[in-house]
Amino acid sequence: MPGARVSGGNFATRTNYGTGCPVPCPASIYENFGSAGAFDLNGTSILQIGTTFIGGTTAFVAPGASAAVLPLIDDSEVTITLGNPHPLPCSGVATTLQVCSNGFISTASNGVSFTPSVPGMLNAPNTGWWNHHDFNPAAGGTVTHEIIGTDDVISWNAVADFGGGGFSTWQVVFSSSGTVEWRFQSMSATGGSGYVLGYSPGGANVDPGSTDYTVGLPKTLCCSDIPAVPLALNASARPVIGTNVSLVTSGIPAGSPFGAVLFGLTQFNPGIPLSLAPGCVQHNEWLNSILFFGSPTLPTSVTTNAGFFNPVVNFPGLVLQCQSAVYTPGGPGLGLSSNGVEMKIDIN
Repeated sequence: MPGARVSGGNFATRTNYGTGCPVPCPASIYENFGSAGAFDLNGTSILQIGTTFIGGTTAFVAPGASAAVLPLIDDSEVTITLGNPHPLPCSGVATTLQVCSNGFISTASNGVSFTPSVPGMLNAPNTGWWNHHDFNPAAGGTVTHEIIGTDDVISWNAVADFGGGGFSTWQVVFSSSGTVEWRFQSMSATGGSGYVLGYSPGGANVDPGSTDYTVGLPKTLCCSDIPAVPLALNASARPVIGTNVSLVTSGIPAGSPFGAVLFGLTQFNPGIPLSLAPGCVQHNEWLNSILFFGSPTLPTSVTTNAGFFNPVVNFPGLVLQCQSAVYTPGGPGLGLSSNGVEMKIDIN
């Protein structure tokens, strides 16, 4: 890895190297079973711990004598009061939940649609936990709510498909610790609709694509979608002594309160992985100088006169390494980093 160096030729250069981040990070997760027969999770469970999803270990637990039957019929919903306030994945606490007969539970009403729909889940107005299917409790079975210790358990007990053909037994468990667990005993394989199984925060969300839960877990989401646009740093001109150079940072996610251009003398290429910013790397030692900028927009321009690098005026040919970083709340780590830019400062 080259460090600080002086090279001849009296010719200023700017060279980009390496890559920026983020790795795309969605806020939603789902598996789309296009037909009832495609469902392959009988006898398993899925556990949500905050924004992380893993395979669960708890089997379906049959409702006890204290379970209350919810007054649900075909395409209907009811509000339940939780016995244990449930912390939501990113902020807030739910004390009530809306239960729809068609297999989804949400912090407030998301309607009563009987058609499983990925766009419907991703764009629902309220945060929801989904196993969307055309169930009909009026044709057989019950949906119950039971408080067991620190858990609120909502169970579909041998609930019929609309139009007949099959019955499903499964449950969702909301814990006062903030976990959510889907537990599947047996799901109808012959119903007239498939299943959309997942979680999505309220509002419009990016479609992350269907996740095969049997092989695609664990998976960690973000509190809001982080798109696949990497943070990028570019120099507007060659760093000729006595001239101005704009170091332009682009791809800054909205809501990032501040960032910095970080200067060093040693180039890391490929970069060193940053443990506090998964998927991001460090391209220099970040020790020579740091230039902060606040409330960035897209893009952000940081203008540095060559005099900023004084006493480089006395050392033509000095090479600096530059990288941007921004703090981005709600992401998978503390922030994002850009590609590197090598600046050889010289007289022409």
